[in-house]
Amino acid sequence: MEEADSLADRIGIIDDGRIISLGKSSELKTMLVDTHKLIVKGWNLTLNVISAMQRRYSSVSMEGNTLTISDRFIDFHDVVEQLRREGASVRAAYFQEP
Repeated sequence: MEEADSLADRIGIIDDGRIISLGKSSELKTMLVDTHKLIVKGWNLTLNVISAMQRRYSSVSMEGNTLTISDRFIDFHDVVEQLRREGASVRAAYFQEP
C-alpha cells in the first residue's frame, strides 16, 4: 500500500479479475479496518444457506427471516447470487451504517 500511496491518487483492488474496491488510499485503508454489516431479509434461509455464508464471511447470524452478515469485505452482488444459488429468495438487502 505504501508504494501505491506514492504512485497513485486512486487505487483499485482486483480479485479474480473483478474490481472489488476503488478509491483513495485513505478510503481503502479505512475499509480494511472497518467491519461492514449486510442485512438480508428473505425466505428459505435454511441451515444450508447459513452454512454457505459462514464458510465465506467472518460473522453470520440469523433471526427469523433476517440474515446478518459482518465482514471487512462484503460484495453485495455476490451475497445475493450465492443466496439464490442456495435456494433462498431475497426480499430486501441493505448495508447497515456502523
